[in-house]
Amino acid sequence: MKIYVTGSEGALRARAEEALEKLNCTALEESARTLKSADALLVVLTENGRRRIKEDLNLALDAGLPVAVIRPPESATDRGLEIQLDLAFDVSETDPEPDLARWIDALKKKRARNLKKRITAAILITAAIAVLAAAAAILFPKLFDKPKVPASTGTVTADPFEGADPESLTVLDLSGKGLSDISFLSAAINLTELDLGDNEITDVSPLAKLTKLARLNLKNNRINDVNVLLSLKDLRELDLRGNPLTDRTVLDFMTDVNVLTDD
Repeated sequence: MKIYVTGSEGALRARAEEALEKLNCTALEESARTLKSADALLVVLTENGRRRIKEDLNLALDAGLPVAVIRPPESATDRGLEIQLDLAFDVSETDPEPDLARWIDALKKKRARNLKKRITAAILITAAIAVLAAAAAILFPKLFDKPKVPASTGTVTADPFEGADPESLTVLDLSGKGLSDISFLSAAINLTELDLGDNEITDVSPLAKLTKLARLNLKNNRINDVNVLLSLKDLRELDLRGNPLTDRTVLDFMTDVNVLTDD
């Protein structure tokens, strides 16, 4: 432990610091900065340096530091100082080590109890937050809902946007996800590039709202009608390979689009 020792230099203070060293404690040098970093204050009540003792004692009491005092029997009475030291732990001036050992042991036990209390409080707070979060999810489920996409089995759902706001996305890769229903994509109105290759899609009508699309990959799906894609005026690249298209005349009207088909 770090013990701040205050009081004039002399044989009594030297004995106190020697005892602290034997008890594996560090006697800090006198300064306001080191006092703030101390675990406790030891007052060696010498005749000289009373003013400094009072200043250090005031700082220690304001900071809530534990205080111990060594009182030489011949020391003069200072009523104000005695009041401040009224609750201090008394240490023998002839043999300070045993008393200091008991004092420091008590401080360590108190510190351990306080640490245990803080850990317990942190655990309880964490548990309470978890309970509240679980309760909120039950009472207000819509707050925790995310856009979901049916997987190929129709029983498993996932978040295609990975927690992002759909409107904030400009590029999205959903290739090979086993998708058949892409209605959820109508919310991603700012997409410029979209990869839906290698899925099970038959209906592309939800893409009509994605008017900013420039690149669209629909390769290897089950699409037979793409008339709705004529509304995508910014479209420049379209991959339709591997689809059972039944009406290809619409492709003739996509004069500004690089269209890839099986032909």
